[in-house]
Amino acid sequence: MSGFIDGYKAFGRIRSLIRSKYGNQRNCARSLGLSEGHLSDMLNGRCEISPILLADAGLVRRTVYQIIAPKEEPPLPANTDSNPVDDAGVDMPSLIRKPGRSAQG
Repeated sequence: MSGFIDGYKAFGRIRSLIRSKYGNQRNCARSLGLSEGHLSDMLNGRCEISPILLADAGLVRRTVYQIIAPKEEPPLPANTDSNPVDDAGVDMPSLIRKPGRSAQG
């Protein structure tokens, strides 16, 4: 059976594997050659799940990107200052960053 699952189901599957196959996290970590702290960090989302643990659970990580329609924003008012400042795209009177401009230039 192959298919896609979200991160919550993947964590559930991994936790179920640990309980059923190893009994506890300590035994799982020792069996897979991981430190207990690192396994705990993986299970609590503080670091990526290792390929070893994913493979043991019958999983492989895939990254998916989705294209979304850009959010329409109302146009900004024109700069009415007699001395316009175009420093890094900042409109000085209102301190609103102009769209499409970055601070790095």
